Amino acid sequence: PTRLPGLLLLLPPHPPPSRSETDTVSCLSRIWCIYEIFCTVRAGHDLVMVLPEEERVRFLGALEAYAGAPQDALAHVDVSTAESFDPTDKERIMGQVEEVGGAAKVNEVVIAALNRALADVAARAAEEDVASQVALNAALYLRDLGRLGEARALCERVAAARRVAEAAGEGTVGGALEARGYVGEIMRMQGELEGARAALEEAVAGRAAVPGSERDRRA
Repeated sequence: PTRLPGLLLLLPPHPPPSRSETDTVSCLSRIWCIYEIFCTVRAGHDLVMVLPEEERVRFLGALEAYAGAPQDALAHVDVSTAESFDPTDKERIMGQVEEVGGAAKVNEVVIAALNRALADVAARAAEEDVASQVALNAALYLRDLGRLGEARALCERVAAARRVAEAAGEGTVGGALEARGYVGEIMRMQGELEGARAALEEAVAGRAAVPGSERDRRA
């Protein structure tokens, strides 16, 4: 049989203009969608997420405000509470869920796959402005998912881009040092302790030299 390159997951804006806030319409609230994602991953296929522009802007806004926002949101995905238009469909799917290890296993696999796919969306968005908070938080999102090599490389690029911006009198003073500090943290997670210490000491020393008003604003 032909191997599909992956499941293309199209997430609709939530809620659509024609629906009310109380009408659950997200595809991730539908049991078929959740179980199909699980089957896709179990079969060894890729999960690719494509967001409509309105939803993409909303996602990036949440990411900009807090690097952990995507993981917090996806933590609520639960096949056992997902809906089906036909109750018999849910009963049948839940039977299959039990056969493959239960709801907890399905949820773990699906949430991990969704986080990987959303992190890819975030990493692509980071390329639009490497000095931005979105780019830095995309790196932290990758870090939290254990994608340390990608996270470190992106943090290093954020730090470099912010240095250039600060030298030109643009951006926030100390922004490059913030990114450099995260580079040090990631290096420590990778076991590169000497390099991590040097990066963290550089960040701390540089931060101490930032004028008080700017330093306080970054805290």
